[in-house]
Amino acid sequence: MHNDRFAAYKNKGVYFVNSAEAEMFEETPFHPDLLLKEYIKLFHPELLPDYELRYYKPLKY
Repeated sequence: MHNDRFAAYKNKGVYFVNSAEAEMFEETPFHPDLLLKEYIKLFHPELLPDYELRYYKPLKY
């Protein structure tokens, strides 16, 4: 499989949004701060150590 060539895949750093369960597309146009927190947590987790992801979930493989 070619996915194992990507560092994010090897280190289990792939995340996704299940739009059937998460209301990301309904909420974030009115609360962009929520989406910004998600991105900060994903790209710089040390800046928000106590924040739990609301929309994005790690891909289980």
